[in-house]
Amino acid sequence: MSSKDNRPEPSVPLADKTGSVQTGQALRTQAEKIMRKKMPQPLMDPKTMSPEETLRMLHELQVHQIELEMQNEELRRTHVELAATQARYFDLYDLAPVGFITISEQGTIQEANFTAATFLGVTRSALVGQPISRFILKECQDIYYLFHKQLLETGEPQLCELLMTKNGEKPFWAQLRAATAHDFDGKPEYHIVLSDITGQKQTEDALQESEHLFRKLFESHAAIKLLIDAETGNILDANQAAAEFYGWPIEQLKQMHIQQINTLSPEAVHAAMQQAALSKHARFEFHHRRADGSIREVEVFSNKIESTGKNFFFSIIHDITERKRNEEALRQSEARFQVANQELEAQNKKLTWLWENTHQIAENLNATNHELHQQTEKLIATNAQVENEKNLLAAVMEALPIGVAITDTIGGSIQSNNEYERIWGGPRPTALSIEDYAANQAWWDDTGKPVAPEEWASARAVLKGETTVGQMMRIQRFDGSVAFVINSASPVYDCERNIVGSAVAIQDITELKQAEQALLKNKEDFSRAQEVGGIGSWRLDVRRNVLTWSDENYRIFEVPTGTPLQYETFLSIVHPEDRADVDTQWKAALCGEPYDIEHRIVVGSRVKWVREKAYLELDKSGLLAGGFGITQDITERKRTEELIKQQVEELRASNEDLMKFNDAAVDRELRMIELKEEINELCKQIEQPPRYTLDFQQGGVESNGQ
Repeated sequence: MSSKDNRPEPSVPLADKTGSVQTGQALRTQAEKIMRKKMPQPLMDPKTMSPEETLRMLHELQVHQIELEMQNEELRRTHVELAATQARYFDLYDLAPVGFITISEQGTIQEANFTAATFLGVTRSALVGQPISRFILKECQDIYYLFHKQLLETGEPQLCELLMTKNGEKPFWAQLRAATAHDFDGKPEYHIVLSDITGQKQTEDALQESEHLFRKLFESHAAIKLLIDAETGNILDANQAAAEFYGWPIEQLKQMHIQQINTLSPEAVHAAMQQAALSKHARFEFHHRRADGSIREVEVFSNKIESTGKNFFFSIIHDITERKRNEEALRQSEARFQVANQELEAQNKKLTWLWENTHQIAENLNATNHELHQQTEKLIATNAQVENEKNLLAAVMEALPIGVAITDTIGGSIQSNNEYERIWGGPRPTALSIEDYAANQAWWDDTGKPVAPEEWASARAVLKGETTVGQMMRIQRFDGSVAFVINSASPVYDCERNIVGSAVAIQDITELKQAEQALLKNKEDFSRAQEVGGIGSWRLDVRRNVLTWSDENYRIFEVPTGTPLQYETFLSIVHPEDRADVDTQWKAALCGEPYDIEHRIVVGSRVKWVREKAYLELDKSGLLAGGFGITQDITERKRTEELIKQQVEELRASNEDLMKFNDAAVDRELRMIELKEEINELCKQIEQPPRYTLDFQQGGVESNGQ
C-alpha cells in the first residue's frame, strides 16, 4: 500500500442518486461545499495539537480508511453479483421460449423480450411505443378489445386466443395470458405472456378432420356395416345402408342384439362369435331377419378390432339372396342339361344299333317307325330345351354381380361372363394344364406369398374334387393394375359323379380393401398425433354413462389402459380444492356453456396440472346426447410460470438493496474526502510536511519518504 507500483487499479466512477457518473474531483468539490455548510470552523485547532495527538488522529484516519477500503471491496463484489443476476435475468426473460410483453393502460408496448420480437417479426426497439393491437388481425380485434377491457376492469389475470401477424406475413395463432403489475413509480402496467399455439390448433383441426373422415367412411358407404360388442353381441353402431336393408332406424338398431337379426340359435350365434374372435378375417353365411319379417341370405365378413381394452367385430354384410337363387337355378339347369345329354347319347346308341341291324329288323321297321318318330320329336324338344337352358345359363351368368366362369377338367376356361373378364382385365390365357395357372399373378392377402398353380380354387376343384370358398388374394390384372378379390370354386360332376370341370366365382373387393386400409391408417395417424402432441382425448357414451379415453389420456392421468371410468371415478382424481370448480364447469357445460378449464389432479403422491376442453352434443330437448373432449398436461408450463414469477420478485428485491447500498457508498466517499482535507489542513497548521498521503482515488496510503 506504500508503494506506487502496488497501487490498486482506479475504481470505477461512482453514480450519484440521479444516475450520473462523478469523478473523484467532482466528489471532492461537492464534499467541500457540504463540509462548509455543516462546519464553518474546524473541529480542532492544529496549532494547539501536540505531535502525539496529530499522529493519533492520523492513525485513526488510517484505520477508518482501511474500513472504507473493505467496504469498497464489498461494493465491488456486489457489482459482480449484480452482473450475474442480470445474466440470469437475460436467460429467463430474453431467452424464454415464450414472449414477454409489458404494456401500458392504453395498450402501448413498453418492453418486450427477444422471443416476442421474433414472433412479431420486428426488432425489440421497433416494438417499444407501438400499440399491440397493430399486430392483431382485424377479425380478432373484438376478442382483444374484450380481453383488454376485462383486464382493466377486474385487475385479474386474463387469457385469450387469437390470430396475430408476423410483420404482415402469414398469420399465426397466439395465446395471450395477461396479469396486472406496477412499475417502480407505482403506476399500473400489464405483463403479457405470448405463446405460439399454431401447432396445437393444427393438431386439433387434424383430430376433427380424422374423426369426420372416419364417420364419413362408416356412415356414407353403400355397404351394410355393423359394429358389434364381441362379448355381449350388442350392436353398438350401424350405418345408413344397414338401416335401409334391415328396415329399422339406426338408433333402434343400436339398441338391439345380433340374435334379434340372426335366425340361428343362441348357441350357434355364440359359436360363430367365438370363431370370429379367433381368426383375423372371418367369413360366414347366415339367414338374417328384417323388420318386415322377411328372411334374406347374407354373406358376412367380420374383422376383430381391439380398442380401449375391449374387443369389437367390424362386420360388412352382403345380401346374397339373389346370388344363391341364381346358383341354385344354375345347378338345376346343369342337372337337366346332363340328363338331356344322357338321353341323347342313349338315343344315338340305339339308332346306331338299329342301322347296324337293318336287315335283321327290316320286318319290324314299320312297327317301330311311329315310335322312332315320337322319339325324334322328343329329342328335338330336348335339344331345344338344352339350348334354352344354355341361354338361361348365359343370361344368369351375365346378370350376376360377380365374375363367373366354367372350366374343363384341365382348368381351361370354357365360358365366362363379362364381370369375370373385367375383374381380370381381359380373358384369361389358354390353360392346357394346371401348371399354366402360373401366368395368373396372385398373392395371398394374409401372408403376401405368391399363389401356387395347384392352390387356386379351380385347380383344387378339378384335381381333388374340393369346394373352396373365400380365397382372399391380391391379383395383378392382365392390364398391369392390381385388385383384391375373393375367389371360390366348386367341382362339376356328370351323372356318374365324374369331375368334368369346375364352376368359379370371383368377387372384386378392391374398393372395400382400400376403405379398410384408409380407415386403419387414419386410426394409426390419429393415435400417433395424440402421442406426439401430448394431447389425450375422450368420448362420452350417455346411454352407458361411460367415459372412453384414448391411450394418451390414460398416460396423462396415469391410469391403467382400459380401466372403465365413470364420471365419479374421474372426479376423484381431481385435486380436492379444484373438484367444485370442475363439477360446476361440467354442469354448466351440460346446459350448453363452453367447457374449458385448467385444474390439478392427484396422481399417487404427485400433483399435476391439466387443461381440459370439451364439446358436448345436446339433443332437441336439451338433454346430453354425447360429447368429445381433449386433455393437455400443462404441469411444466405452470412450473415455468411460477419460476419466472419468483425470479422477477427476487430481481426486484435485489435491485432495491443495491440502490440502497450505492447511496451508502456515496456517503462514505464524501466522508473520506472531508477527512483528507482535514488531515492536509492539519499538516499545514503544524508547519511540517505530512509523513503519509492518503490516495482515496487509488484506495491506499502513500509514504512521502520522510
